[in-house]
Amino acid sequence: MIRTYTDHNLAQHDHLVRPFEGIREALEELRGRGRTLAIATSKRRVATEMGLAACGLPEDWFASIVTADDVTRYKPDAEPVLRALSESGEERCERAVYVGDSVHDMQSGRAAGVRTAAVLWGPNDRAVLSPESPDLWIERPEEIPELLGAS
Repeated sequence: MIRTYTDHNLAQHDHLVRPFEGIREALEELRGRGRTLAIATSKRRVATEMGLAACGLPEDWFASIVTADDVTRYKPDAEPVLRALSESGEERCERAVYVGDSVHDMQSGRAAGVRTAAVLWGPNDRAVLSPESPDLWIERPEEIPELLGAS
């Protein structure tokens, strides 16, 4: 079943995945401000690379890309976030913000000792994410540079 599920998802991936409007511009602006970008995802490496390509986001924009293939303890554990921090050369957790759209994202960021930012354009709304007490709320991608640019 896992192989069937994975094969189906990968075969349909590029037909279904689209970037959220404004994400590329927000990331470009953060990069222009000298911010380091990294990814810590529960996706496997192949799906992550496919997603970045489908959304027109170059892998070299990210100082680290940590996938489920790279860790032994998955979100909500801190390992993915801590590994992304380490690989990106950021030693100060207080400078980092983990941006995500799930309860596990908020828990993983909190466990890693970084600030968390909950986005509201993903599958979970404020009612689902509120119990995790994210440090920041981001309602639209264009808010990202303003909210995170000075962090």
